[in-house]
Amino acid sequence: MSLQVPSSDETIAVPLDDGERLVLRRYRNLRRPMLAICHGNGFATDGYAPFWNSLMAEFELFVFDLRHHGWNSPQDPMRTGFDRYAGDLDHVYRKLREYRPGVPVYGAFHSLSAIIALLQATSFPSLPDGLFLFDPPIQPPKHHPLHALANGFELKLADWAGARPCRFQSPEALSILFGESRSLSGWTEGAHDLMARSILRPDGEDWMLACPPSVEAQNYRDNAALISWDLFELIDVPLAFICGDPKHPAGQSPAQVCAALTKDRGFSYRSIPGTTHMLQIEKPEACRDALCGFLSSMPSREVTRRA
Repeated sequence: MSLQVPSSDETIAVPLDDGERLVLRRYRNLRRPMLAICHGNGFATDGYAPFWNSLMAEFELFVFDLRHHGWNSPQDPMRTGFDRYAGDLDHVYRKLREYRPGVPVYGAFHSLSAIIALLQATSFPSLPDGLFLFDPPIQPPKHHPLHALANGFELKLADWAGARPCRFQSPEALSILFGESRSLSGWTEGAHDLMARSILRPDGEDWMLACPPSVEAQNYRDNAALISWDLFELIDVPLAFICGDPKHPAGQSPAQVCAALTKDRGFSYRSIPGTTHMLQIEKPEACRDALCGFLSSMPSREVTRRA
């Protein structure tokens, strides 16, 4: 089965501080609140279409990729770093507020983009009305019993990303590799091909990863160094966590850390049984249901932004 990304109603270029631009794809629904959607490290939001395509009835969607990913133009790999990503997200929120002043703006962010959303919400002025965080790879303090697991998970991924091939003969070649991966075996039908097409761009006779392996690896290392657990002392945006199964045999750290954090802090939380870190692509319907279930507990007004 071949999965396709719905055509957007509008494409918007968002200018950034360093002269680069992010590409927003807008799916109009003027009767509903706005929802910004972004992806995990090395991936692209088009590859998550099985999750977000049915949310167009509930929200006006704004789908985008982090710099170095997806639809965005290639740029200097040195122009990376979490502060830069968080500043980019601040520009996205500002653009959305310009479009429909007073209308609630929410964010649905997976993995890397969820950490960036937390950093933005504690460091920049343009706050969203609420965040739906999908399995954020939170780093606990060094004294926490899950720190070694979480830190090691990121550093192992950094080593893998730095050594991965960046060129492929075709999207089909990468799709086959995805399909052969044990860790990606639970993806919904057609998602391996869709993600391969979403993260590659043509380059001569070959295809190249939109996100250079060096950038992907650095993102993992940067996340390993950020004790994001501490950000929850500062955040004043409503949060809902939708996470992988902390008891999954894969034993991945994000689901386990999120379960511990939300129990400790009392945040809204739901785990999707039988899923790994890529839960939105494994059980997209369950993830959509969880998000919509949490929506009623989010505020229906625009939150106060910092001066």
